[in-house]
Amino acid sequence: GYGTHGRLNAACDNAILLFPGTANTRHSADGHIGPGRAFDPTHDFIIATDAIGAGSSSQPADGPGAAFPRYTIRDMVRAQHALVMQGLGLAQLKAVAGASMGAFQALEWSIHFPELAQAAVLMVPAAHAGAVFRTVVDAALEVLMLDPQWDGPRYAQAPLAGLRAAGRLYYPWTVTDAWLEQLAPTALARELQATIDRAARWDAWNFIRRYQASAGNDEAGPFGG
Repeated sequence: GYGTHGRLNAACDNAILLFPGTANTRHSADGHIGPGRAFDPTHDFIIATDAIGAGSSSQPADGPGAAFPRYTIRDMVRAQHALVMQGLGLAQLKAVAGASMGAFQALEWSIHFPELAQAAVLMVPAAHAGAVFRTVVDAALEVLMLDPQWDGPRYAQAPLAGLRAAGRLYYPWTVTDAWLEQLAPTALARELQATIDRAARWDAWNFIRRYQASAGNDEAGPFGG
């Protein structure tokens, strides 16, 4: 799944490919797209993508559920490469860009397709998922599976209590102590509730496969570290 903003120029060299973070879809960068903003469609052709596993891209919620295979950041990038080269017929990109898991994807692009992208914009990047993040994700997935509605491959009713608990557990990882300490209690409650509500909107297997992919990222792993 993808959406575009602006027009491709005659030289076909003004395309920027945007990637979402772990919890996001192609709309996560909407607030940064527009005239005079970070991604300006008056100058560039912006392609905002849905990574595998969410948005309108292929995902477990399409029907496979637990049978949807575990996928990786590299799988996301392979699909995006096919979109760019075969679907859109582009031979080059002005830039690839993303935040968090989006930066994972942009870095993977830079490693495997360096001839295609002129630049990479890496926001809150890392070369691999950190130990704290991996631990938080493991705990969030375990909490989800404690929901009485959870029964693995099939669930007649969405395990909403488990998803909400996973969102509550995940929230503190997304912010800093300094941010939390300056928030008024009512503001903190609103932020926490918003994260819980977003988690509850996920299909459970979409949530599991997406967070497994993000927490499993290690750019150097295939190269012996």
